[in-house]
Amino acid sequence: YYNISKRQDQPPERKEGGRYAMLLLCTFLLILSLLIGAVLIAYSWKKRSQAGAADFIALVAAFLVVNGSYIGELNSSTLSQALFWSGVEHLALPLHPYFWLLMCLDYTHACKNLRRVRLVLLLFPALYYFIFYTNPFLHLYITEYRFQSNGYFSILHAEKGWGFALIIALITVIGASCTCLYFRGYRKVARLYRGSYLHMLAGSLLPWGTIYLNLSNTNYLGLDYYSFL
Repeated sequence: YYNISKRQDQPPERKEGGRYAMLLLCTFLLILSLLIGAVLIAYSWKKRSQAGAADFIALVAAFLVVNGSYIGELNSSTLSQALFWSGVEHLALPLHPYFWLLMCLDYTHACKNLRRVRLVLLLFPALYYFIFYTNPFLHLYITEYRFQSNGYFSILHAEKGWGFALIIALITVIGASCTCLYFRGYRKVARLYRGSYLHMLAGSLLPWGTIYLNLSNTNYLGLDYYSFL
């Protein structure tokens, strides 16, 4: 299904102890993110009637699926195992921008008819699912997969296609929209509530840089830092 090759310019392998230490560190950080996510869901569930809380719970739940699957991907010993876990990740990954935007619209009260907007915005994850899960046949998302060493452990390296770039462009529009809405809300609300808007604004800005590193394949060690943020 995929064009799979092995690079000849792989970085030299570290000593056995260093290899396992780096993998253990990455796995530990991802497990820690799962625990933090579970705490956030438990805390937010008590406040689920507040604006944006229900979509925040759904967003964090989707993160748990992605990060849990990424643990499996990083600890894979074969290409087929890594591709399997990547497929599981993408069951939830298209829902991240969807719930993030809905949370923003609800929190900032920027949309009067949110129920109708929820249905319209489903077009984004539907497109994402189509591009990813038809990739074995159409090769729109990834044109080539490689299972190669980053000097510490083997990772799944992917050459991105125009479908991947399209998804990143749409996510950029969503991220920019959320940033603008939070900034507008920050300017309008009373000083007492501005701290909350600053937190939401920071949360909108931090993850976006990682997706461009992923798009350009310039992320250090080939890791997907989106999962770590």
